[in-house]
Amino acid sequence: MAPSLFPQRAERGLRIAMALWQFLLAAVIAAGLVSGIGTRMVIPYLRRAGVAATPNERSLHAAPTPHGGGVGPLAAIVLVWLAAVIAGWRPATDLVIVAGAVALAVISWLDDRHELSPATR
Repeated sequence: MAPSLFPQRAERGLRIAMALWQFLLAAVIAAGLVSGIGTRMVIPYLRRAGVAATPNERSLHAAPTPHGGGVGPLAAIVLVWLAAVIAGWRPATDLVIVAGAVALAVISWLDDRHELSPATR
């Protein structure tokens, strides 16, 4: 490979790329922590509040299972997506997708708690 005519420009590009990868790695690690810790924190609250699915003939679980354990992973996904928008990897218009995901989670939560009709959902 021939030497670059502009070594400073190539070095600057490499530094930017490394910084972006470090940011991405930090975001992924943070998402994993938020997801795991968030789930561990919310499950005891859900159990105390009695927010659980009672098993029936269609259930895959044998014991009552708390509803709402997906709050931690949802928070992690939202944080990583926001980080991607802030870093400039994704356009700001992607925040509409994030808002839609949060709205869907809220509707699902309300449906779990109050058994909404299909028309309401």
